[in-house]
Amino acid sequence: MSRLLTFIIILSTLLLNCQNEEKENTLLPISVNGNFGFINYDGEMVIEPIYDDFEGYSNGIIGVGFNGKDGFINEKGEEITGFIYDRVRYFNDGLASVRLNRKYGFVNFEGDVVIPIKYDFVFHFSNGMAAFSNVGQSRIYGYLNTKGDVIVEPIFNVANSFYEGFAAVKVDDKFGFINKKGEYITELVYDEVGDFFQGYAAVSKDGYWGFIDIDGNEKIPLQYSEVNPFIEGYAVVKASYFKNGIINTSNDTIVPLDFEELENFQEDMAVATYYNKKKGFVDKKGKWAISPVYDYAQGFREGLAAVAMREGKEGEDGDVHWGYINKKGEQIISPKFAVAQPFIDGIAVVAIKTGKYDYTYGYIDTKGNYIIEPRFFNATPFFEGVASVFDKNANPKKNYIDKNGKLLYTVDKE
Repeated sequence: MSRLLTFIIILSTLLLNCQNEEKENTLLPISVNGNFGFINYDGEMVIEPIYDDFEGYSNGIIGVGFNGKDGFINEKGEEITGFIYDRVRYFNDGLASVRLNRKYGFVNFEGDVVIPIKYDFVFHFSNGMAAFSNVGQSRIYGYLNTKGDVIVEPIFNVANSFYEGFAAVKVDDKFGFINKKGEYITELVYDEVGDFFQGYAAVSKDGYWGFIDIDGNEKIPLQYSEVNPFIEGYAVVKASYFKNGIINTSNDTIVPLDFEELENFQEDMAVATYYNKKKGFVDKKGKWAISPVYDYAQGFREGLAAVAMREGKEGEDGDVHWGYINKKGEQIISPKFAVAQPFIDGIAVVAIKTGKYDYTYGYIDTKGNYIIEPRFFNATPFFEGVASVFDKNANPKKNYIDKNGKLLYTVDKE
């Protein structure tokens, strides 16, 4: 495209929306001189930048602002609603919240108001339920279903979103969990809680953490000082300072609680730091699969892990040299990079050091060959075939490129 555009692709919003999408989004939001429009992944302008604001994009429907009011358009730029609302949000479970005259309700994909605009506050829908508060009940919440039926009257001081069919709620100073009928599956006895994830929720009482299952049973006793969520049946837990390990859902110790630092398994290997401050990898038998000899290490992704050694003694400001190893600990890509990121779809962002405080970024494949030579001041991973990079000029400009390094757009100013 010949003309220069001032724009920003709001990837964080897109990633958030993608978690709840039923239909894949085909456009990227841009900002040109303060106004929002939309391009496709070939860099072609689809919806001209005429909108004041961008409020969210999911399921092929876009919330935008025009002349100080919000509404919804489709991917052709056609209006689904008029620009009549004070605020709109993105769609979850087929509904999006709208605000008008300080009250909230919900509209469907056709733009029809299906839950009246009468609530003081609403959260987005999740698992078919949304928390709300009523007039005179500020900061006290209940739950609606997607038909607008009140399933639980406002009685909670905290009402989290539903995950896997359950929500964490708080009355006074204690947490518990309810199901989608509003029935308690636990008593209100916990000081802190996490949301359900892969069948378990972390809970804490008197400073100790454990896990409950979907029946509300304390499946893992409250015996740890810290816990992380279960991921594919494994959770990193801490007994005390410098005492990290990994357990399974039966509370069997998979990796002994002997490590200063520990990450969860990625591709059956976990980055572990022993007391010598060096990092290596342990397997699901709790044994060292790759000895702790590295100063830095990242988890495995696509069969490769980035690892690095620092020049000089500990505490010295020496150069760091990153390369990639396989699961046998063999050096696949030599340690020649100052920065190395995980592989995503066979491509990794790397950087070489070109000055004391200067780095130049490019992209490599899984053999270590450059697919785009280092020439950027900074770079991000590719998302849907598009990556953002900054050039090396005195006043770096943000550019968007394809996987061949072809320039799609240049950002003059953000």
